Amino acid sequence: MRFEMSVIEIVGNIVEHAYLADGDTTGGRRFDILLGATDDRILAHLGDNGLPVALDLSGAAMPDEFAESGRGLALAMAALDDLTYERVEGRNRWDLLCLRSDH
Repeated sequence: MRFEMSVIEIVGNIVEHAYLADGDTTGGRRFDILLGATDDRILAHLGDNGLPVALDLSGAAMPDEFAESGRGLALAMAALDDLTYERVEGRNRWDLLCLRSDH
């Protein structure tokens, strides 16, 4: 459940915030998702061709109780065993890792 929620939150952020640069000639927004599972872990690799993301994953804290947005990344970080973001070959790449607790 925590892995599914995290994937949904990150995908939602990509859909909402992954804008293309003015003059982009790639033919529109492109998104890919690769899911995998082993006996002890579940993985997701999410990628998009949007603009680079400026964020610090080490400081993503839960906003106050009256905030109307900004919880998704903090929720995903709290639920996952590892979340990384990097810019690779002109694409945003998110890697999500959830260790299976029954192993």
